[in-house]
Amino acid sequence: MEFSSRLKSLRNEKELTQQQLSSAIQISRSTIAGYEKKNKQPDYEKLCCLADFFDVSIDYLLGRSDIRNFNKAKSETPILTPEQQMLLKLYNSLNELNKGAALERIKVLLESQEDKLKQEQATELGIYKKNA
Repeated sequence: MEFSSRLKSLRNEKELTQQQLSSAIQISRSTIAGYEKKNKQPDYEKLCCLADFFDVSIDYLLGRSDIRNFNKAKSETPILTPEQQMLLKLYNSLNELNKGAALERIKVLLESQEDKLKQEQATELGIYKKNA
């Protein structure tokens, strides 16, 4: 997607008219129309203003990326604990056959864990019912 269609799409998402957008960022309506019709290109200052207004990166606005905001994308990426990093490193060092075996073993461990938890809960309920 290129700048003109990306701008129009962002404006429509916010349900703004060209006039409302132009008032919000202090650019004439005809300039906004020109951007959307591909006859005009914004200068750097106006690009920054538009990106800030829509809370997107300039790359997204220009159609160079489909990630709306790199800073938000980074902050939403979970940070792995050292233990998780080690597990991932070990897993990645396995060949495909052993990766499959490792995943199956993990599933078995999870099932065993769930069974044990259910047994503990059943025991607690049994004791609770006896005391009630």
